[in-house]
Order: sequence, then C-alpha cells, then structure tokens
Amino acid sequence: MRIISASALITAGVVILSGITTMTYISADSLLAQRLSASTALADSITAADLMARSGNALGDAARAYATTGDAQYRDEYLANIRVLRPREQAVRELHKLDLTSQEMTLLNDAKRYSDALTVIESKSMDAVQKGDLKAAVQLVYSAEFVSGRKVFMTSVAEVRDLIEKRLSTKVTDLTEKADLLSSVALGAFLLNSAFILGVLMLFYQRRVVRPIAQMT
Repeated sequence: MRIISASALITAGVVILSGITTMTYISADSLLAQRLSASTALADSITAADLMARSGNALGDAARAYATTGDAQYRDEYLANIRVLRPREQAVRELHKLDLTSQEMTLLNDAKRYSDALTVIESKSMDAVQKGDLKAAVQLVYSAEFVSGRKVFMTSVAEVRDLIEKRLSTKVTDLTEKADLLSSVALGAFLLNSAFILGVLMLFYQRRVVRPIAQMT
C-alpha cells in the first residue's frame, strides 16, 4: 500500500511539474509572438511617419521649383505625387492601422490638416505660374504662412513618430522581459522535473522495487 501511495504521489509530482513546464513554455511563446507583432508595428510606424514627412517635403520642394523656374517638369512631378502615387495618403493609412492612442491620433490628424493647408497654397502658386505670374507664385510658396505651415507639419509628424516609437519600444521591452522570465521558469521546471524523475528512479524504485525483486530471484 505504501508503494502504491508513493507511486501515486510521484506520478502527481511528475504531472504537475510537466504541466508547469508546458504552460510556461506556451505562455513564453505567446509573449514572443506579441513581441514580434509589436516590433513589426514599430518598424511600420517609423517607415510610415518618415514617408509622410518626405512626401510633404517633396510636394513643397516641387511647388517651389515650379514657381521659381516655370518648368513643367516640376509641376508634373508634383501632380504625380499628389494624384497618382499619393505617398502622404498611404502613410496616413498605414499609421491608422496601428491602433493609435487618442493623443497620437490627434497629432496625426493635425499633421494631415496642416499638410492639406499647404496643398492649398501650393495649388494657388501653380495656378499663378499657369497665368504667367511667377512673382506671385514665388511669394506664395515662400510666404511666412507657408514656411510656418511646413515647420508645424514636420513638427507634428515628428511628435507622432516619437510617441509611437516610445510606446511600442516600451511594449517590446516589457514583452521581452516577461518572455525571458517565463522561459527561465520553464527551464527551471524542466530541470527540476528531470532531477525529480532521476531521483525517483535511483532512490525509490531502486530501493523499493528493483532490489526486493532481485532478492526474491
């Protein structure tokens, strides 16, 4: 009866330790998957924010070049970006996919609004070029309103980028630490389970089962 009771306790111990090992490994793997997702979102947010900033600058530079030279090449470049390629809209869409906080969303919407205001000025400047009034066109894209608008736009994009990067970087770090902790627990449980099984084989079964049988034979 003592052997049966001991065997039951040993079995229960092995099952519990095995269960702890399995569950901690599963939890650690889940956290690692979440970390990968957060890391991907972080990389995507940086790419999208940089694209938005570059596209805004490209539109402004093309509008200025067209106003200064009257060269249709710059007008075509501008129109291709704003009507066909639409990198700014692509960047906004990508950022909207990232489950932004209310603060991040507000800053992103502000940046979009500032960009739209710049587009209005750029369009007026190009209309002036079409009418042959290069002086008015240049004044528009070098006006205090335009210069200030570009600065505010870039600042807003940078703030959105920094907020998202800080939030997601913190999340990645937190998930990494938790996953490492669970992996350590799982490894410890595995080693303890292995040592427990080895100890049982050497001490209990060897003394209580193997030796008595050997003596009987």
